[in-house]
Amino acid sequence: MHQQTLSIVENQTTLIDKAIEHQRLSNKEAWVAMNKVLETQRTTIELLKQTLLLFSSRGQPIYTATNIPLSVTHNYLLPISKFKESCHVCRYYGHGAKDCPNIEESGRGACINCWSHHHKTNSCRNWSVSTPFKSRFLSPDQLVLSFGTVVSDHRRG
Repeated sequence: MHQQTLSIVENQTTLIDKAIEHQRLSNKEAWVAMNKVLETQRTTIELLKQTLLLFSSRGQPIYTATNIPLSVTHNYLLPISKFKESCHVCRYYGHGAKDCPNIEESGRGACINCWSHHHKTNSCRNWSVSTPFKSRFLSPDQLVLSFGTVVSDHRRG
């Protein structure tokens, strides 16, 4: 699985390189702004790659919530297969809100505003209720930020 993940990360890095080169040929101001965004993405992807290498060398999976591994097939940080948009509930890619592995079973198929099973989200008139995430859930941002801690700790030790 980690090899497949690294392949996807490499593909993302190649796409960023191509975008940067294209921007160099365009409007200078637009290029500067876009370059900042792309460099941030590059840094994030490189950090992700280092962390995945670290974890794969240790044989340890990465979890998004208790007993829910990061997976290149259905619970991932980057767009995969037919899932070009992230889940509206957890913001990971590879699944939709009705099949989100990061929420409790009781929340699956429910309205993602109030978590009732008596109506659809688009017709909800109730107050918003906090998402019933599984224990120890980490959003994609929190997970990526935790990678820096893991990689830094590994380098020191």
